[in-house]
Amino acid sequence: MSNPFITSVKGKAAIGEKIVIRLDPPEGKLMTFQPTITLVTEARVFEWLGNLLVRGLFDGCHRFELSASATGTTFVHSE
Repeated sequence: MSNPFITSVKGKAAIGEKIVIRLDPPEGKLMTFQPTITLVTEARVFEWLGNLLVRGLFDGCHRFELSASATGTTFVHSE
């Protein structure tokens, strides 16, 4: 399954690297942002830190986690 709002993600998934993410919501404004990768654990965790306008004031840490469960895989996205 994919997220229809995230139309592009480019860059290297490595700690300290910046990636370029393009969001294109159907009824919203096209946005491009460049968060910095803060954590990568292959096949388990991916995390980035992005900011809006003023660095440190509107920062957002996004975390994506995968873990095994009795019925398959659990996916958790947090901010």
